[in-house]
Amino acid sequence: MRNPDLYANPDEITIHDLNQESIVKIFYKNQLLKKEHIKNWSFLAGENKYNHMIHLQVLDDKIIITPALLETGTYDLVIETTFGKCLIAVYAPLDKLPDTLENRAQKEGISVEELKKRLGLVSPVHKIDIHLEVPPLHYEGQTLEINLERSPDLLYVWRVNNQVIKQGEGESSFVFTFPEPGNYTIEVEEKDADILLGKATAQTKVVSYNPIPFQVKMKQPLKLTAVEGYSSYIWKVDGVVQKESKNTITLKFNAEKKYIVECIAKGPKDGNPQS
Repeated sequence: MRNPDLYANPDEITIHDLNQESIVKIFYKNQLLKKEHIKNWSFLAGENKYNHMIHLQVLDDKIIITPALLETGTYDLVIETTFGKCLIAVYAPLDKLPDTLENRAQKEGISVEELKKRLGLVSPVHKIDIHLEVPPLHYEGQTLEINLERSPDLLYVWRVNNQVIKQGEGESSFVFTFPEPGNYTIEVEEKDADILLGKATAQTKVVSYNPIPFQVKMKQPLKLTAVEGYSSYIWKVDGVVQKESKNTITLKFNAEKKYIVECIAKGPKDGNPQS
């Protein structure tokens, strides 16, 4: 999530020719950021980085952007600062150039892609295969553990049903406890800064445990024990919450009938703390 107090002025620039110079200023809480607050930058088209296409000069009161090997297209200029990342939309119609890549390619009788390769305008993107081994079925409250054993220098983003659960450099291991029944999608992305290197998804279905039947004589004590490892337990008898808050409970039934006893365990020591 981007910081609403961090913004660029302007946040959109249009480049018409290769001699154009654009000036951008970065502000945080309406205060102009100085040179020491600008840490890094990336010039992106989709998920690919093309820093070779522009020159970026950081001065104490502004950032000067000039084209280098720029080609027609739409890009995102991401400025990394002490306070987060700032996004600038860059439109490059290059409509005032004496010639374009398309015209030059047509004159030489080759495709635009072939011309890009000859001019060194194509950056190779190294994709990495990632495989997630996730069993197709889990039980409610069961914990999933994944260890990719990948590079400690890369960034990993883990999502469950499109919600980011864990992210960070070297975070190639993942532990998650399924809080309730349903269909779950597990997703991981492996990145080098802003460049997506690999991505994998897996699905699993989570079901509840089947009820465990007990037969007990009327008014005879029945001791029930739930799994250990949770910070709180809620016991219910026919929907009525009982006073016991530990993982064991002793019950007596005063009538000959069918009772439904439930135990809800929350706050696992491992996995999702919201489970």
